[in-house]
Amino acid sequence: MPSEMRKPFENSIEVVPSMGEWFVRSVVEGRPEIQSFANKKSAVRYAERQRRKLRVHRIIWMDRIYR
Repeated sequence: MPSEMRKPFENSIEVVPSMGEWFVRSVVEGRPEIQSFANKKSAVRYAERQRRKLRVHRIIWMDRIYR
């Protein structure tokens, strides 16, 4: 299939709390990258930077699942 016909991978950002840490999962051109943070504030700052860098419209917040 010609490359112009293939659907490009969609970049995304997810923020997930687990075991007292916060994880930011960025999917960049189909490849997942995960960063861990000791606190929510640092995770949010990183997620916002990634959102702007990757031009993602929204961040997926997984913390609402765990409340």
